[in-house]
Amino acid sequence: MTAALEAADARVDEVAGVRASLDPSRRRATSLTSLYQALAPELDDARREVLAEGLVRVADAVIEHFPENLLWDYDAPVAAVVRRCADADALCAALARVVELHALFGRHTAIRFRYVHDLIYGFDWAKWVRRDAAARASIGPYDAAFFDAIHARGHELLELIAADDAKYPRLRDRRARNPFPFSREPEAELRLHRRDVLLEFAELVRKHASRRHGGDGQDQRSRIRHEPRLPSAVVRATRLSWTSRVFADPLDGGVTVSWSTRSGRSIRASR
Repeated sequence: MTAALEAADARVDEVAGVRASLDPSRRRATSLTSLYQALAPELDDARREVLAEGLVRVADAVIEHFPENLLWDYDAPVAAVVRRCADADALCAALARVVELHALFGRHTAIRFRYVHDLIYGFDWAKWVRRDAAARASIGPYDAAFFDAIHARGHELLELIAADDAKYPRLRDRRARNPFPFSREPEAELRLHRRDVLLEFAELVRKHASRRHGGDGQDQRSRIRHEPRLPSAVVRATRLSWTSRVFADPLDGGVTVSWSTRSGRSIRASR
């Protein structure tokens, strides 16, 4: 299993170069091998085998369908999928669904998005929750219900494209689709996701804590995580290492920056 993971890691590195992360404490995103080693102790032998094979398939799906993908933080989505699957069959089906979603939205269909960032960092989920927050607020960004919804949305997009919809027209050349009114060229894409998070995160947390709890925020940070601004599934993210996630807040349209540490401490702040 380890050899297959290491080979897949090598294929990713060949395509991605520096496997970029939103985590400011490290230069590279977690490798498949490291992700497997972190999750495997929680699993029985059958699920370990399925996880190893599934990680390889997911990585190959990114390479095949999103070869220009820039950010590779799969810690949270893979951990969430693993922890909601009680047996090997369920885990196999869930990881297959992840692979299927990559194929549906990638370069080989008429949708032809350039990156998978909006799925793995939760922006697609946030937009979906916002449309019916009362009914969907308990559904996490990697839950089966959302995966089913985004799969259905993909097929809706294919129908719109076939009809040459104004927002989702047929593409007349081989360029990737960008339905947004802003650039998603690589430099702009990284700026969009990182924005000023890396430089201003500490100040953001301090101001947020001070505004909500009084004081300078230094002794209040651990309380931020208890504010029910996002579905609890977001807070229950992976504790594998420092893992940053930037989620659009489905309840108020703001942005929530969430950090989890190896010890399990979670810090969140919003703007």
